[in-house]
Amino acid sequence: MVTEDLFIPYTVPGAIGEIRAKMRVLGESYDGKGSTLKVRAPKELIDRFITRFGLKNS
Repeated sequence: MVTEDLFIPYTVPGAIGEIRAKMRVLGESYDGKGSTLKVRAPKELIDRFITRFGLKNS
């Protein structure tokens, strides 16, 4: 298990719902471009989400 910050732009539909369903969300913040979620999950799962949704680690 690892802890990472993921930035999810508002233009990416469905990502936050799936993250909430499959990972533990430790915190969140918002700005004009999107949400940053601090998540805890297996590294492989986080890597799959990053690839699938084209996300960036913060």
